[in-house]
Amino acid sequence: MKRLALFVALLLGVVSVSACSGSGEGEEFERLQEAEVKVPSQPVCNITVTGTGTLDIENEYLPFVIACEASGAAGLETLKAQAIAARSVTYYEALGKGSICDGQGCQVMSCSRKPSALHYQAVKETAHQYLSHSGLVTYAFYVSGDANTSQPSCIGSPKGALEHYVTYNDGKSGASVQMTKLGYIPKSGSVFGQNRGCMSQNGAVCLENSGKSYMDILRFYYGSDIQVLTGQTCAGAPPPKQPEAESASQEPVPSSGALEPMTRDEIIGLAKSGMGYSYWWGGGRWDPSGPTYPGKCNGACLQPSCHDASPGGPEWGADCSGFVQQVWQAPRPNPVNRTAGPVRYSTQNFRYEEKDWFKLASRDELKRGDALVYRTKSGGHIVLFEKWLNSGKAMVYECASCKRGCLYRARSLGAKYVPIRRKLVNDEDNAPKGELETASCEEISGYAMDPAHPETSMNVVLMLDKPLDEQGTPLLSLDANHKRPDKCENGGDCFYGFIALPPAQLQDGIPHRIYAYTRGAGGPKLLGGSPRTLKCDPPSVGSCAHSPCVEGEALDSKCDTCASWICLEMPECCNSAWDSKCTERLATVPGRACAGLCAGGPSSCSHSECQAGDVPLTSTCSSCADAVCQRDKFCCTHKWDVICAREAEENAYCACN
Repeated sequence: MKRLALFVALLLGVVSVSACSGSGEGEEFERLQEAEVKVPSQPVCNITVTGTGTLDIENEYLPFVIACEASGAAGLETLKAQAIAARSVTYYEALGKGSICDGQGCQVMSCSRKPSALHYQAVKETAHQYLSHSGLVTYAFYVSGDANTSQPSCIGSPKGALEHYVTYNDGKSGASVQMTKLGYIPKSGSVFGQNRGCMSQNGAVCLENSGKSYMDILRFYYGSDIQVLTGQTCAGAPPPKQPEAESASQEPVPSSGALEPMTRDEIIGLAKSGMGYSYWWGGGRWDPSGPTYPGKCNGACLQPSCHDASPGGPEWGADCSGFVQQVWQAPRPNPVNRTAGPVRYSTQNFRYEEKDWFKLASRDELKRGDALVYRTKSGGHIVLFEKWLNSGKAMVYECASCKRGCLYRARSLGAKYVPIRRKLVNDEDNAPKGELETASCEEISGYAMDPAHPETSMNVVLMLDKPLDEQGTPLLSLDANHKRPDKCENGGDCFYGFIALPPAQLQDGIPHRIYAYTRGAGGPKLLGGSPRTLKCDPPSVGSCAHSPCVEGEALDSKCDTCASWICLEMPECCNSAWDSKCTERLATVPGRACAGLCAGGPSSCSHSECQAGDVPLTSTCSSCADAVCQRDKFCCTHKWDVICAREAEENAYCACN
């Protein structure tokens, strides 16, 4: 926890504000305005730490600061907010006097706690990001705050330690933002960009546990108009250090009743987010936004991790029981990118005990989100159940083995498997159902259905960065009317899918959270899998050595908007050669970056590829139809609908206006 070094006015005449929390409870001092620090126009790479020397900010300093400063209960979103706050303080000092102390009067970087993979990840995912307002570097004050801060408000008691320095500025902007007593406050009441409030570290954990992102956390304390700017990268920076092994959690054992209600959609949504990751014996965490480091297991599963993580990167993976425990959020809510904590359930617990679950009378009672488990003297296994197939097999989610990893598959389940159900499951059999399945730079998609009115397409609203109940920004409103045969229980067409291209406003290089809701007579309902995070880099422009439509030498990623998108996903196209894989990728570049770039050639299609039709087109009728059908087989096997026409409008091989 950072502490403010307060100097008594009678002794020094002024008070120097050089950190975040106060040592004189109940004492107030006049604070004079510190020198203004403007937003830097050059990279801020190093900081001189008293007693240590000059360190690289991103790789040698910040991971150690947030390891020492952040709460031990902090998850990734809290740590990212902490990293940005600590970086803001660092930039202020680096651009001012050029140095910072290592202690409670500044920021602590030397303590018994060493950075873990999660600390390095938080710094990496917020690289060079800092707070700013009115053209100034904001001094991001933070204190521990009330240790008993709880949901739903996450506002601490005024009697809590250092709580009187914390500011709650959610939804506030401009002059209405409350400044913290730790910093200089203009007597005129005018806006001062260097003091925009103070964050509670305990409160930040509370906010994350209630589903808030790191941007939500920062705005909660520093105001809705706080800017998160990205500074310039530093050339020649040292490589990130390898994180040391994370020490065992010191969190207390959850008390009885810590389990919270979940819907079956929420359970299945978490299960899907873990697919593609490695089997990791004793593990139980993954990145819900996608398998960034899925890796492969080789040999025994007793090594620290079964996959190759990048230097300083996270180690993801789970075994069968760790996977189900996280998906069931037992014994308490816990972000799946964190370990489960000191309470770790095994197949022995799941099979022979009843804690946060109970045994079902028979398999006939199984519903999606339940589990089947067995345990013998030689070992055990547990799978998450979705549905029975006509073949007698079951579709399950499981972390199976080193060879298979975590996967969704059909499999036989012998009589030794016992059915169990999580407590506090809200079945909602007749309530709207659905899931936000994909949120990427190429598409935002999923499905939504109303079991009570299966013939009616539901409306879906997508919210940006904040949930609907917090008056977030509406991103898109669309109807779930795309064909989804996989959601038909008794055959038929089942028009329950929705799909949309991410709006251009998301191409800003900043991580955004997407919340998806259904809107019906019963009010809005958050879809399973929400929220999901995506980060889309802005396109670049220029001139290329040759057309991206033909093979040739490697292209400069900055030579053309289309080339920038290709090389973002396939770096080899700009490092080695622009080969057939690069030209083939043109057909599925997101948005309109490459639209019409390679259009041409004869067409024998029964109607324009740019218009919807009642029948499918053949993939051989034109290069446009072939390119569209490579991305969406539905267009050449079922119907060339409005989605197919829209895909043609964006395709590099189609000449649509």
